[in-house]
Amino acid sequence: MKALTFTLVAEPAERLDLSPLTPERLAGIERRDVERIQIGMSKHGSKVGDIFRVAGSDPTYIVFEGGSTRLDLVA
Repeated sequence: MKALTFTLVAEPAERLDLSPLTPERLAGIERRDVERIQIGMSKHGSKVGDIFRVAGSDPTYIVFEGGSTRLDLVA
């Protein structure tokens, strides 16, 4: 299996809480459901799929490609 990879597609308009994106929390969750996880910390409430392109399927290995000062609580 390939690592579950989150590729930043654009600079987020709000601070993002990435604490839900851990191997323990993502185990057994389908990619489409991962893309629906809310990570935005404002009223806008961005979801994973709004900010990242998600690829791969193995949540044991998580990769973040791209970076921003607005990404908080990366485990």
